Parts: sequence; structure tokens; C-alpha cells
Amino acid sequence: MKRYVICLVCLMVISGCALWPFGRRKDGESKKDASAKVQIKNLRKKYKYIAENWAKIEGGDVSSARDTARDRARAELAKMIKVRITDVITDELGKSAQVESYEIFKKKTEVYTDIILGKPDEQDWYEFYPTKDEITYVLCVSEETVNEWVREDLRKKKQPIEQYVNSASKELKAKKYSSALANLVKARNLSERLFTGMSIESELNGTPVELNSFIGTKIAELMGGIEIIELDKNVVYTAEGKIKPQPRIQMIFKDDVSGEKTPLENFPLKAGFISGKGKLIEEFNTGSLGMTELNISEIDPSNRSTSIKVEIDLEQLKVKKTDILRVPSVSITMKKMQTIALATAFYNAGIKTNITSFSNDLRDFTIRNGYGVVDYTNMSKDITSHDRREARESLNADYLLAVVLITKIEGPDAFGFFTSHINGSAKLYSLDDDNELFAINSPAGTGEHLDKSGAGFEAFSKVSNAFIDRIKERIKTVR
Repeated sequence: MKRYVICLVCLMVISGCALWPFGRRKDGESKKDASAKVQIKNLRKKYKYIAENWAKIEGGDVSSARDTARDRARAELAKMIKVRITDVITDELGKSAQVESYEIFKKKTEVYTDIILGKPDEQDWYEFYPTKDEITYVLCVSEETVNEWVREDLRKKKQPIEQYVNSASKELKAKKYSSALANLVKARNLSERLFTGMSIESELNGTPVELNSFIGTKIAELMGGIEIIELDKNVVYTAEGKIKPQPRIQMIFKDDVSGEKTPLENFPLKAGFISGKGKLIEEFNTGSLGMTELNISEIDPSNRSTSIKVEIDLEQLKVKKTDILRVPSVSITMKKMQTIALATAFYNAGIKTNITSFSNDLRDFTIRNGYGVVDYTNMSKDITSHDRREARESLNADYLLAVVLITKIEGPDAFGFFTSHINGSAKLYSLDDDNELFAINSPAGTGEHLDKSGAGFEAFSKVSNAFIDRIKERIKTVR
């Protein structure tokens, strides 16, 4: 009897030990919980990177426990795959990517980690596992996934940079410097946007290069070889502030080795006043043979000289000042044309009368001798300090040439004729220092006519040519 009892107890114990922990589920277990260990074991065989973590269920809040377990598993998986991501980035960009810019490299690694963890290959969670008050969360990522996300992404980003650099290299050999610079700038900007200053190792024509260093060196070499040449010297503007013809410049690239000069067409330039004031088109491009002319519509003639600086428009080229040692530029200094304010007056029989041909002859002569001419029309019989100040301030003149002729009429005589006696003077003043440079008296002359005006013109015609010759000879001595 005792033997049967012992056997029954043993059977019950054996049966209990076999069925309760393994064969029979605990109350509340889901179906998959019974095979959790098997499923996780199979996942470990399938995936290289697998993180398993758990959290206690507090107050029956399964959702919060699941989130906690997932976050823990995620943090654990992040540590695993960061090592692989680091290796892939180093393989694609070179060791210098990590050495020279570690903080940026680290951020790049974290970005890729977040991307991969956001879309794992497989994830699952198990309620009441490994104990009845816990939840386990599992995240899985294959090595192929890491390679695909990181390597392919890096190659896609690196490829257009390499294409721009290769194009620039070909254009440099073909002496197409404008387009070469444009492609180098595109490559540099793309590298900064996609890789934020990380080093990028590559090959150009079979030679290993670090792309950012190569790009920076080539941009600096190109900009260093650029020259802007002033083609027109001694450009002047008038007392009215007009300039014609416009000053011209040419942009070239000079090869340091051969000394060969190549015109640079369609290059963006900008211009601005260094001294003086005026109006001009500030932004423009070079044209055929790298040449262009400035478009100056007005210059303040109160300044004796005006300077304009023309330089490469770095903003348009998207080149940074830090990329280059100097900004290619040229300064153009223009001088105001020496200008004579011309005032002529002929008082014939007390009436102020035009002597147009006389004035025109003087004007043409002064222009031929390199002066600008403006008319001063407010002169009375005597030149005053007010006249000289007004000619300087209102007309921006450097000199005032005042010619006055006056007739004195007698008669009529017994035959009805009037007699005119003419006299006058020509005076030239330097307006800067209000100094009289010369004074010439007109030749004496008389004229007769049946009317007063006619007698005056007769006298004028006899002296005008000799008088104007005297004036011209003295003007020649001014310079």
C-alpha cells in the first residue's frame, strides 16, 4: 500500500514539474509568450544586431511598460550598430573624416543610427515574459541594412560632388576657367550641405585626394590668377558730370607657370565709388574677350577726381572671402576735365548784343586745347567776386574767361553818319584761388554807319579777329 502511495506522489510531482513551468501557461499569458524564448533565439540566429530588454508592469499599465522596454532595447541596439556605422563611414569617406572633424563625424553617426532605429528590420514584444509582471521588447537589424542605409546614402551624396570636381578638372585643362570655378563652387557648397565640413577621401584620375582640400586649393588658385585690367587711362568727366566714352576693363586669368593670359567671359562683377559720388550700374558681367565698360550715368562734378572700385562679385559666384587670399579688383580714377566758364558781352550803343560767332570761335578753340566749356550768362560789364564764386560753385568751372567789348557812339555828322569807337578787355581768372591769370585789352577800332548799331558792328568787325587771336595765344600759356 505504501508503495502505491509513493508512486502516485512521485508521479504527481514529476507531472507537476513537467507541465506547470513548460507545458501549461500561466494565467493571462498570450499565446506567443509560451514560445518567447524560441522566437528570440531564432531572431538571434537571423540578425547580427538584436537587442532584448524588459520593464516591469506597474499598476497594470502594460502600454507604459512596453514603451519603457522598447526605449531600453533601442538604446542597447544603438550602441551595437554605431560601431558598424562608424566603420562604414570610415570606409566610404576615409579615416580623416573621423580624425579631422570628430564632433561632426559623431553627429553624422547619430543621424544614421536614428534613421535605422526608426525602421528596424523586425521588432516584437512579449507580455509576461520573462516573468508574469514584465514585458520584453526585441529590436532587430541586419548588417545588410546598416550597409544599405549608410554606404548607399554616402555614395549617393558623394557622387555628385565627385562629378562636379571631375568636370572642373577637365575644364581647367581646357582653360575654361569660368565654368571650372562654377563647378568647384557647386562641389564645395554641396559638400558643406551634405557633409557639414567632414573630410571626403576620393580618387581623381587614379590619384587619392581629399575632396574638400582639393576644391579649396583649386578655388584659391583660380581666384589668385585672376586680374582685372583698366583699359582706358586718363578718363575725364565734364563740369556737367557727364562721362564719355565710358571706362573699360578686361578680366583675364594669368597662368603662373606659362604666363599665358586667358580672357574670362560672363564673370560677375560689382562696382562702387571709393571717392566722390555719382550714379552707376553696380552689378554687371564681363562680355566677349572678358571685356566690358562701366555704365556711369552721372558723376558729381564738384569733385576734382572720382574713384571707382571694380571687383569680382563673390556673392554672385558664391565664393567666400575665407576661400581666397585676395579679391581680384581694380581702381579706376577719373578726373574732372579742366573747365572754362566762358562769358562774352558786347554792349553796342548801350545795348547788350549777342556776338555768337565770336563766342563759338573761342569755345571751339578751348575745346580743341583740352578744356571743357560752360557758358556763364549772368555777367555784367564788370566781373565781380560774386561772378567768380558763382562760376565755381554753380558751374563747377576751374577758370572764368570774361570778354567785354563796349562801343562809344558819336554823331550823327553833317552827312548823317554815326561814328563808333570800340574798346574792351579779356580776363582769365583761376577760380580755385580767385587769381587773375591774365588781362588783355582789345585793339582800338572805329566804325561808321547811318545808324548807331551799324556803326558799332562795323567797329567790332575790324577788331574781332585780332582780339580773338590775342586771347588764344594767352590761353595756350595757361598750361
